[in-house]
Amino acid sequence: MKTMRPSLVWVLGGTVVLTVASSWLPKPAVVAGTAGDAAGHATAALTTASQTTAAPGPVGAPAAARLPATLPAVLLEPAEADPFTAVMLPAPALPVAAIAPSPAPVLPAAPPMRYRYLGQMTDPAGQRWIYLGKDQQEMAAKVGSVLDDGYAVTAVEPGAVRLRHEASRTDAIIEIPAVAAEQ
Repeated sequence: MKTMRPSLVWVLGGTVVLTVASSWLPKPAVVAGTAGDAAGHATAALTTASQTTAAPGPVGAPAAARLPATLPAVLLEPAEADPFTAVMLPAPALPVAAIAPSPAPVLPAAPPMRYRYLGQMTDPAGQRWIYLGKDQQEMAAKVGSVLDDGYAVTAVEPGAVRLRHEASRTDAIIEIPAVAAEQ
């Protein structure tokens, strides 16, 4: 069996000696008294014998003779709130970040306008057709037709053909030569 360290034996022995010594000492007497306050409420005050030894009175007289005739009234103010309820603090105000306006959407650039005027014709129904060329291609178009590059024919006037590229919202004009416009 393992033995205890000598310092631990001394500490335990000291606590035993102090416990026995404290049991032989006289115990302080507790005296309770009541007094009324201005509102007629009874209040209690507790004093111990050690506190009453300093009270005025003849030395050697019993403790009851040394007590004052009336105890000072303890005035308590009513509580402002119930101390046992949870306090709900308001949520901290969140900083309002300045909302920057979103930038306008960037429109794609229109492809280069490579169409040229080749001629025009009116069909038996009265519809006006124009012939346009791009590089080595020829095509027939009328108002409302959409061409290969995204250009749409918006109007055919006596001196010009108006095109609009919807994705970039740009307009283009193809000039009709004066000789062809007269026909």
